[in-house]
Amino acid sequence: LAEQVEKADLVLMNKTDLASDDELRTTEQVVRALNPSGTVLRSTFGKVSPIEILPEIPHGLRFPDFGKGRNYRWAQNDQVVQIRVKVPAETKSKDIRFNIGR
Repeated sequence: LAEQVEKADLVLMNKTDLASDDELRTTEQVVRALNPSGTVLRSTFGKVSPIEILPEIPHGLRFPDFGKGRNYRWAQNDQVVQIRVKVPAETKSKDIRFNIGR
């Protein structure tokens, strides 16, 4: 258990409603002695916000940077979205029509 606390980014102290103030203070002191840089959260009945315990979602997972479909590929960054579509060589520009929408 001590090794887990030493290496944890976050330690969740649960069932804090069942402990006295002295027990909570002592437990937190031990946790902080084992892991001074970790975050310590207290909870009751395991109720804790996911925002507090889960890491931030990387930008590339929230907004994919690239993808492909049938006969097309796309890529995006913060400024530009590029779409590449396979068009037969004999196609004239006047024959190409596309719509952009959400």
